[in-house]
Amino acid sequence: MYIAFPADEKVKARLDAVCKSLGIIYEEWFETALIESENDVLTELLS
Repeated sequence: MYIAFPADEKVKARLDAVCKSLGIIYEEWFETALIESENDVLTELLS
């Protein structure tokens, strides 16, 4: 999986802060976001 960071430094700084506060790395954050996104799509399809 490839991870692309936003060009906006403010967004990247916010993501850095979130990951640091949660004690996770970028890959874990993106994996969680991807799983949540898939769950949202499935929920919409099954509704």
